Amino acid sequence: MVKAHGQAAKRVKESGFDAIELHAAHFYLLNQFLSPYYNHRTDEYGGRLENHIRFLKECYFDLLEELVGNLNDVESTSLEGETIEATMTASGRSKAICD
Repeated sequence: MVKAHGQAAKRVKESGFDAIELHAAHFYLLNQFLSPYYNHRTDEYGGRLENHIRFLKECYFDLLEELVGNLNDVESTSLEGETIEATMTASGRSKAICD
């Protein structure tokens, strides 16, 4: 899945687009890895916040590797700040993810 994000970004560039968004909100796959509400994994992608962030970071850095010097280095990551689940506060968790 990680490589698929980078490969998709490469195809976007080859198609003539000059920007890409790595979407990690609105219950998309990346958001589900970030959410303790949905992510009950017990492997390296679950448990602590650092593990929840791992998939997003891997996708982001693979995307950068594929696009180095392309797309004017324009990336945007959408995080969902409006959904506040019982086990988290959106602002604090989103800040930690961005750090």
